[in-house]
Amino acid sequence: MNIINRGYLLIMYRQEFLSWANQFNEIEYKEGELEPAVYLIEEEFMEEDKVIEGLFKKIMQVEFVSVTEDEEQWPEISRAKFDELFTCITGSTVIDTVKNAVQREEI
Repeated sequence: MNIINRGYLLIMYRQEFLSWANQFNEIEYKEGELEPAVYLIEEEFMEEDKVIEGLFKKIMQVEFVSVTEDEEQWPEISRAKFDELFTCITGSTVIDTVKNAVQREEI
């Protein structure tokens, strides 16, 4: 196993996000039913709020486009709305348990 030089931002979906997303899906999800998303961040960060402030717009765009590409259907992109839609947990330890190399794909 190897420690990776990244921290993480774990995004969990609140019911408000799921209620919005459910209108585009055949399956109706409730809070706690979808696996969280993990965003890798700088390994050493001092303040969680500053990390989120710098990334919330990009995260919202990624999460919204995974539901619908029609930007007119997206909720407002703001920090207040982000906090309504997602719960975040940050951490600074990422351990890779797989031997093969990490692959990257631009999104």
